[in-house]
Amino acid sequence: MKNILTAFFVIVVLALSVGESNAQWRANLYGGYGFDDNIEVRTDNGAYFNGDIKGTAFWGGGFEYVLQRNYGIELLYMREDTDVEIKYTYNASLRDTGYTPGLGANFIMLAGNGYTQIPNSPLELFGSIMFGMGIFDNKDPLPSATETSTTEFAYGFRAGTNIWFSNSVGIKIMGQLLSAAQAFGSGFYVGTGGVSAGVNPESSMLQFGVGGGLTFKFGATKTKKMKAPRM
Repeated sequence: MKNILTAFFVIVVLALSVGESNAQWRANLYGGYGFDDNIEVRTDNGAYFNGDIKGTAFWGGGFEYVLQRNYGIELLYMREDTDVEIKYTYNASLRDTGYTPGLGANFIMLAGNGYTQIPNSPLELFGSIMFGMGIFDNKDPLPSATETSTTEFAYGFRAGTNIWFSNSVGIKIMGQLLSAAQAFGSGFYVGTGGVSAGVNPESSMLQFGVGGGLTFKFGATKTKKMKAPRM
């Protein structure tokens, strides 16, 4: 995880050192709704669980440095609080049981954003790819759980439009896909469930969401004026 943090700072420093004369900053506020996502794990002794990360609201913010008119790099944070409905099945004894822990999910991401301004329009289309880390906290751990918090590699994609009401203030409308690799394992949520598990497999999160927010510009991109030819 130290490598991820180091990469964050290196990329941000490089971004700040390039194209300073054309610098533009943006502050972005986010809000939206993430839909249900299914997770499942099967161990080598026949124990199995599946569940749903329940749909919930998310919120966050980011600070962006626009390298040129059409490209930006953003450091952002997103948070969601929800429940995970889990059902266990032990094949050997055909015993079923359930468990619904609370989940706190924090995402610290570095995003590369691309923009396309629609001519003679307040619309600015954008697409984004994100990389970073997801920090997951189990709010209601079982006594047998081996850990109550885990930090995993996360990535995501966004697309949408900014609608500018002035040169400095606009709103966002977007959809996003967010994933955390191997974030949910039998150690984090299940423990061993009362039986001996030979392996500790994990399941990844893949959640689709829709939302929007506010965006603010600071500074301006400089453009060169063309000199009229002398007659």
